[in-house]
Amino acid sequence: MRYYKTEPAEQETTINILYKEQIIRIYSSRVETIEKLTQKIGNPDHKYKRSKTYWSGACWEIQFADIERVKEILNKEIILDDNVKVERRPEDNKTNEKNDFYQISML
Repeated sequence: MRYYKTEPAEQETTINILYKEQIIRIYSSRVETIEKLTQKIGNPDHKYKRSKTYWSGACWEIQFADIERVKEILNKEIILDDNVKVERRPEDNKTNEKNDFYQISML
């Protein structure tokens, strides 16, 4: 089976840190990110089916104790690729204070 290439507006990658279980859980529906994660940290623990011939996403669960894999997934080059552009948010017009939050948008 192959991964289904979802529309860019529907693609997502989430990283959840479960402190009680001491697990980092990563889910992605973005094919490029799934391929990079598979190269760096191995095959996913779970794959989600879309149909008989396509997967719609993948999930990895990494223990806190696995330091090397944790370092690999917290590398922004794996999560973000050349199609992602980081932009500064526009300043709020009501105040003159600078806003240091960043927004990630897809090209």
